Amino acid sequence: MTITAYGSGAKPVIMGSPENGANASKWTQVATNIWRYAGSDSWDDVGNVVFNDGERYGRKVVQLYVKNSSGQTITDFTHPTAGAQSVSFSSYTDLKNDLDFYHDKNFSGGSGASGYLYLYSTSNPGSRFSSIEFSVKQHGIEIYKADNVRVDNVCVKYVGGHGIAGQGLNMQNILVQNCEFGWIGGSISDRIKNSVIGTETVAYDLRYGNAVEIYGGCNNFCVQNNYIYQVYDAGITQQFNCQSKTDSDHTANQLNIYYHNNVIENCNYSIEYFLSNCPAGNSSYINNFQITDNVMWNAGHGFCETRGIWERGFSAHVKAQSGSTSCNRFANAENAFVISGNQFIGQRDAVFAICSKMSASNANANPVVTNNEFYGVYQTNKIGAVCNYNTGSDVSIHNVYALYDTNIQTYMNGAIGASKFSGNTIKFLF
Repeated sequence: MTITAYGSGAKPVIMGSPENGANASKWTQVATNIWRYAGSDSWDDVGNVVFNDGERYGRKVVQLYVKNSSGQTITDFTHPTAGAQSVSFSSYTDLKNDLDFYHDKNFSGGSGASGYLYLYSTSNPGSRFSSIEFSVKQHGIEIYKADNVRVDNVCVKYVGGHGIAGQGLNMQNILVQNCEFGWIGGSISDRIKNSVIGTETVAYDLRYGNAVEIYGGCNNFCVQNNYIYQVYDAGITQQFNCQSKTDSDHTANQLNIYYHNNVIENCNYSIEYFLSNCPAGNSSYINNFQITDNVMWNAGHGFCETRGIWERGFSAHVKAQSGSTSCNRFANAENAFVISGNQFIGQRDAVFAICSKMSASNANANPVVTNNEFYGVYQTNKIGAVCNYNTGSDVSIHNVYALYDTNIQTYMNGAIGASKFSGNTIKFLF
């Protein structure tokens, strides 16, 4: 199957926004500086609101439910500066900051929610802006258990889920090239219930959204020559959770994966991968994973900064999630994982945050990192640690960093070995 365009002119746009909200008659003021949008009660969850083609974007308020000995409080989980439990937020009337919005959907399955989208604005938003787009919860393109698919020369924008959502245990020959993906994600995917934070039990709604994703197994997955920007979670990713099971429904190999010559900016993770919770009886593994000749800008900055307070601080250009049991098992083969020829330019947290199940016999879980250029602000930006393969257990290294300084070559040599970190240059933006 091929999804493509022909002829001249701009790329055709697959747009998730149901309409341009720059229409003053559709906004009703319901409280001081708080406006309700007509018809939004029939939509699925809105993950983002984008104004004037990206000049501004909203901050989605997600509620945090905190249970303690004195009862339950409801606070603003996504507040940009305050602690997650310090700003009360019980309803849309608690909106306080310009372009904050709240989609009043009751995700716990109860009743009483109005369903409408409410936006804080100092004047009627429909008159204030020339365009207002709503990223409603949906995917731009879905590829379900399909092989031999090419997506070429199209644009996907303003979707609250994934730009391309692929799913299957053994997908073959998936090619995404020459496309544009922008303003992707931010909608609610699941409710996190009964998490224990300190002495309190909390619940909150988890948001999601990747530009190009395969969830499951794949062989020959190529993403090349694309422009990807302003994504809530990952620009490009392959991922699967084996759930610590050994049956055929939880076995998925990730083979011959090529992320090449893309420009990726303002995503929480430029590239993310994981194959997690694979016990000894599950043979799933990764092999020939190539990240080459990409330009990656400002991971962790932009729209993705509207995350919940406890979800911040983990952004990276290349991110591998860990798991409670064996994770990210690579084939014991030379060049099983290569990061080469890329430019990494600025990031909020780390360049690399890589967690893998490593042992002396599986040294190739560490990438070969060659001929890349790293740009950072001296003594402020950081490069994340890469696990030493001699450890035999899963290691989470989110909070281990080396500063951009003269010790970085020595640091990376110790982390992954001098033979695997070569030909790279470190540059500074003062």
